[in-house]
Amino acid sequence: AGTEVVLDIEFKSNDILVHTTSIRYVVLQKSGWKFNLTGMDLEVEPDGSNVTLRVDNLGNSPETPYIYKYSSGWNITIQNITDIIQPFDSIEIQVFVTPPPQSFAGEIEEILLQISDNDGQGSTIESIPFRVAAKPNVTLDARGHWKVSQDGGYPAAWITNNGNDIAQVSIEISGLP
Repeated sequence: AGTEVVLDIEFKSNDILVHTTSIRYVVLQKSGWKFNLTGMDLEVEPDGSNVTLRVDNLGNSPETPYIYKYSSGWNITIQNITDIIQPFDSIEIQVFVTPPPQSFAGEIEEILLQISDNDGQGSTIESIPFRVAAKPNVTLDARGHWKVSQDGGYPAAWITNNGNDIAQVSIEISGLP
């Protein structure tokens, strides 16, 4: 972008210069960006985690991208980018994403991110679908001694699901008379 070429043309007839003219060509700057999510893992731990995003420069000039969150919703921290990206090249950046407390496994939030040149040229807004990862956490607890006789009994025990997904629990008691 910004490349300039001047073409000088001479018109001659029988070696006599009849006319000269110049034509000036200037390549204008074109800016463009996109998030390339191919092969990216967009799953986020329930308490937050880094996610890698690939940024492609679709313009014809080396630029440093500027990215910011364009929508409300989950907390997100975007890595500060200082690298200059060549045309049709890409970089991978880290984004720290934190879903709200009590989010369920598989819950998806589409967060809008805007990306542009540092001067705002080539601005585009893209939706990135982040998903909450499963974090199982099942506990079995009991209080006191279990008193069971031949007539039966009522042991006090309970299972608690402190995770963010649906737990399937199988219970097997062995060694009973």
